[in-house]
Parts: sequence; C-alpha cells; structure tokens
Amino acid sequence: GMRGAAGAIERVTIGEDVACQVIGEVPAIGICGSGLIDAAAQMLAAGVLEGGGRLRKAGFDQLPEKIRDRFVTNGDGRAFSLVAAAESGKNEDIVLTQNDVRQLQLAKAAIYGGVMMLQKIMEVPDEEIEEVLLSGGFGNYVNIDSAIRIRLLPNLPRERITYVGNAALLGAQLALLSETERHRAEGIARQIEHVSLATRIEFQDIFVDACSLVAPGR
Repeated sequence: GMRGAAGAIERVTIGEDVACQVIGEVPAIGICGSGLIDAAAQMLAAGVLEGGGRLRKAGFDQLPEKIRDRFVTNGDGRAFSLVAAAESGKNEDIVLTQNDVRQLQLAKAAIYGGVMMLQKIMEVPDEEIEEVLLSGGFGNYVNIDSAIRIRLLPNLPRERITYVGNAALLGAQLALLSETERHRAEGIARQIEHVSLATRIEFQDIFVDACSLVAPGR
C-alpha cells in the first residue's frame, strides 16, 4: 500500500489478464486506496475472490490461463499478482495477499456498517436515501461502481452519489464569506445526534454482515 503518488496503481481491470493504470504512467511500485478497491471489485467479478473474501482455492480450470498464473505464494501466504516483477518499478511482484484482502474487509465494514447502523436507527432504507456525498482526496478518486460492488457504499442509482471534492475547505469558505451560511452550519451542528456504535449491541452483527463482499443471499 501507498498514497496516491507516482507509481501507485489507481485503476485495475481484469479480463483475460490483469491491466493496471498507474499514476504518472511509470512502472508500478505499490497500490493506493482507489486501486485497492478497484482490484478487489475486479477480482470478485472475475472469480479470483469469493464473496467471503477468500482467494479462490479450487476450480482454477474455469479461469483464463493468464489469471491462473497470477496466483502465487510468498512469505505472507497465498497472494494474487497484479504486476509481475519484470514490469514493476521495484524488481518484485506487486501482489495482494489474503491478509491485504482481510484488512480491506475490516476497513470497509467499519464504513458500510456505520452507514447501515445509521439507516437502522433513522429507519431510512436505501431507496429513501436522497444523496450520498463523497468528499476528500480519496472520495474524489474512488470508482463508485467498484465501491458499490464490494459493499463499501450503499447500492444506490449512480446519479444519487456525488463527488464534492474538498468539502471541509468549501465549508470553511462559505462560513467565512456568508453570515447566512455560517448560521446555517451552526443550526445543523445543534441538530446532530451522536451515535456511539460501540454501545449498540446490534452493531456487532451488522459489522460481521458488512465484512462480506456480497450481500447475503447473493
């Protein structure tokens, strides 16, 4: 893993083989957050990953030959190679290990589980969510389809999910330039209710469900 800088894999496509888009169009030396989400979504769609997050262990004859050859074993156990050593910028394979996938599952479950918990408390099903705003550098580059596929974001129509860039900076500018917007922000702050996930007994079950890369029953 690495930040979104030159040499980071930021997009992944899997068909008969793996194709990676690298920031700066230089040999890959790692993978950033948007690339990791893309890779997991593509691996899931290609049958490289199972719905529970385990790297495929059987039925390899159903996969294209070049994809089969990307399953490797290293010091961290089983892994899937995104970029071969000869093509990388650090003379070693760029791989996703089973542990990498598990760490992604835990991280995305914390986000998705939090969303599910808030929906449960407020009694707002997916179809009643009017809009989801993605902010910050990471939110601005994540592939929405990939994020939905691995259950990082709710499965909403794409037009209801919006990139807003640096929301903190924009909010600060509005508050400094407009007294009306400043009062509006203060009013919103007074209405916010804090929800402590750790104190909610049901959150444990929600979190376990959110760890899965596919929805129950699929």
